[in-house]
Amino acid sequence: MGKMEGVQGSRPVSLILVNMTAMSVDLLQYAFAGQEKIKIVGSATTNAELAILLNERFPDVALISSDASRQESVALPFLEQIAAMGTVVRPIILSENMSREDVVTFFRKGARGLLCKSQSDVSLLMKCIACVSTGQVWANAEQLEMLLRSLSHPRSLTVTNVIGDALLSQREEQVLDLLARGLSNRDLARELKLSEHTVKNHLFRIFDKLGVSNRMEAVLYAMNNGKQKASPSREPSLPEVQTGAA
Repeated sequence: MGKMEGVQGSRPVSLILVNMTAMSVDLLQYAFAGQEKIKIVGSATTNAELAILLNERFPDVALISSDASRQESVALPFLEQIAAMGTVVRPIILSENMSREDVVTFFRKGARGLLCKSQSDVSLLMKCIACVSTGQVWANAEQLEMLLRSLSHPRSLTVTNVIGDALLSQREEQVLDLLARGLSNRDLARELKLSEHTVKNHLFRIFDKLGVSNRMEAVLYAMNNGKQKASPSREPSLPEVQTGAA
């Protein structure tokens, strides 16, 4: 589900730990010691500490611990702060018992990876960090299903620039809308009466215009930037669970 290289070739991925206990920080530092792919460059438990790390350490990935419910989660202010500061750091949420609302909210607030604590070992955590550092999205099949089902009554996937001009053609908006409903390339082709090759060409143009690299990132981009309008209800089917593929 992603390459193991860092964001700058052989340079290790710089990681910060957010909202973790001192024991958790120590355990992760011990677990990552002696390997060269990921380097922990700091930890923060407050927004002020996080701001200092973002300004001084320029991390690639932020691993944010969250145990609370979506409404009370301390992870959300950290995600909002990262987004507001306009940094390139990519957040991963490490949590437990995430509901569909949690999954959708975390992604909409800027998370690019979700991990369940009880289902993750150090090896999986390192793989997730490496994957997210390359610009991919990390989520398991259940989380992808939650995200796609939340789009069975989606906002419009009409995406505009800062002055309100549409970024996609009408056909590309149709493709993106069906993509968000969970249709595979084959189903997209059947629905739009196009060849699969033409569908792939549409997808690559959509990725290029939105500045994303895969299907899930395109859907997340549209979720965060789409305009509101009514959309007919439709139960989505699930695509193959892949990141970084059209």
